[in-house]
Amino acid sequence: MIRLLGCVLVVGALSGCFRQASTGTLDAPRPLSVRWRAELRDSLESRWKPEEAATPVVAGDLVVVGVRARGVFALDRRSGQVRWHALPAGADGPALFVPALPSQTPAPGDTKRMTWLGRFLGAPARAPAAATGTLFVGSNDGGLYALDAATGRVRWRFGTKGTMEHAPIHRDGVLYFTTSENRMYAVTATEGRWKWQYERESPEHFTIRGFAGPALVDRNVCTGFSDGYVACVAADSGEVQWARSLAAVSDQFVDVDSTPVFHDGLLFAASYSGGVYALGPKDGAVVWRFQAEGAGELVPADDRLYFSTGGQGLHAIDLKGRLAWRQAVETAGSFGTPALGPESSLVVGSSDGGLYVIARDTGHLRAFFAPGRGFSAPPEVDGHDVYALSNGGSLYALEL
Repeated sequence: MIRLLGCVLVVGALSGCFRQASTGTLDAPRPLSVRWRAELRDSLESRWKPEEAATPVVAGDLVVVGVRARGVFALDRRSGQVRWHALPAGADGPALFVPALPSQTPAPGDTKRMTWLGRFLGAPARAPAAATGTLFVGSNDGGLYALDAATGRVRWRFGTKGTMEHAPIHRDGVLYFTTSENRMYAVTATEGRWKWQYERESPEHFTIRGFAGPALVDRNVCTGFSDGYVACVAADSGEVQWARSLAAVSDQFVDVDSTPVFHDGLLFAASYSGGVYALGPKDGAVVWRFQAEGAGELVPADDRLYFSTGGQGLHAIDLKGRLAWRQAVETAGSFGTPALGPESSLVVGSSDGGLYVIARDTGHLRAFFAPGRGFSAPPEVDGHDVYALSNGGSLYALEL
C-alpha cells in the first residue's frame, strides 16, 4: 500500500551531537521544509530495518527510485503521486535517464527514432518537461533493463549473473556498467546488444561488500576491482590500457569499491585499506596518497574532494591530498556519499540518523532533517530540491 503524506518539519539546534575535527563554531541549523513524503513499503515491511541503496533520479516531471524487493517507482515531482511501478523483483541501484531530443520524441512503442544524450541533469523547478526517453536500471534478477520513462514499459533486458549497485554511464550510444561479478560490460543503448566485457579474478580472501562503478576518462573507461586494482580499458574495444594496484602494504580488504573520478587532470580512486589515491590518467602512476581506511565514493568540487569513511565521518581534502576538515556525528551510524547542494553546501545522510546539510568550506552544520529512519542511499539534489530515500522505504521531497 502506497501512502502519501505532506508536512513541514522544523528542527532546532543539535547541540552536543555534531563533532568536528577543525576549529570554529557551528552554524545554527535552519529548518527544512518537506513538500511531500511517499511510503513505498507497506507497514509490515517498514517494521524491519532494511538498507536502501538507490539514489532517486530526476527524469523530467518524474522522480524515479528503486526500492529493494519492491521494484522501481516513478512519482510525480510536484505531488509525489505514483505514476507507474515496474520490475517488482526490486532494484538496488540508481537509474540512468537518457532523454529524447524534443524534435525526435518517439511515438509510443517506436524506439527506432530514439536519439541518445548524456545523463539528464534535472528539469527546472517550475513546469518540468514530461519524461520522454529511457531509464536504464539494474534489477535484483541480474538484468540491466531499459524502461520507457513515461510508462515504465520494458524495452529490452541484458542478463548478467551479478547485481548492479551503480547507474550505467552513456556515451555515443553505448552503455558501460559494472556488476558484482568483478566485471565491466559495454552494451548498445538502443537494443542492449553486447559489445565487450572486462573482468579480473576475485581474490580468495574476504572482501568488503560493494564494488566500484565505471568512469569515462578521455577515450577510456575506468573502474576499480576487488583485487585492489584500478584498470582503464579502451571504450570502443575493451582492450586494457593500464592497471594499477592500490593495495598499499595490506594484503586484506584491498578492494577498490569507490568509483574513480577524473577531475582537474587527475584520476582519483580509493581502496578500502589503502586510502585515497591521485593517479596519472595515462598510466596510473601514483601522484599522492591520503590514508583513510574505508574511504567511500569521492565527490569533487571547489578544488577539493569530499568523501565519508565508516569510522571517521565526512572528510574534505584538497587536490594535493591535504586534510581541510573532518566531521563526525555521534550515535548516527556511518555517513553515506555526499551530494553537492546549492550555496556551496553538501547534503549527506547517515545510516542511523538523518540528513545533514553542511557548508563545504568549513564543514559547519547548516540544516538537519531527522524523520526517525536512517539514509544509506545518497540523496539527489536538483537546484534547491532534495529527494532522499530512507532505509524504511520512505521517499522524501525536501526544499533547501
